[in-house]
Amino acid sequence: MSVGAQLRQAREARRLTIGDVSLQTKIQPWVLQALEADQLHQTSMSPIYARGFLSTYARFLRLDPAALLSQVTLRKDPLLEPAEPALATASSPAARPVPAPAPPAAAAPAPTPAPVVEPPAPAETAEEALAAPRRWKLPQWKVPELKAPEWKA
Repeated sequence: MSVGAQLRQAREARRLTIGDVSLQTKIQPWVLQALEADQLHQTSMSPIYARGFLSTYARFLRLDPAALLSQVTLRKDPLLEPAEPALATASSPAARPVPAPAPPAAAAPAPTPAPVVEPPAPAETAEEALAAPRRWKLPQWKVPELKAPEWKA
């Protein structure tokens, strides 16, 4: 049985409509219909989103998302998959030897260690910590005084 058929059968066994599932999972109805019709490969949806929607829908229907994901073959996302390197030919720039980087002119100075900052001493008991006064200081904003223009009659 296909993944979409399993999802549809589980949804119908719970007597839920696509609208009910959409309201509770926040997945658009057209995505749920594509999942149930096994047509995710026809949408322009990224495989990452497709896996997420399928997992969410499966968990909502109390199905095993890992088992369903293992049955689905999604297209590869060109943004996430590394491009295959082209074969280098003798005339291509990739076939030319790369010069070794030049040695550094002078050794960089050793970094200076960061100053050690000691944390404040902790209160001895929780009561002391709660009894300690809080000294919050809010920023002071100075608003210039605005005067109404004087009208000369």
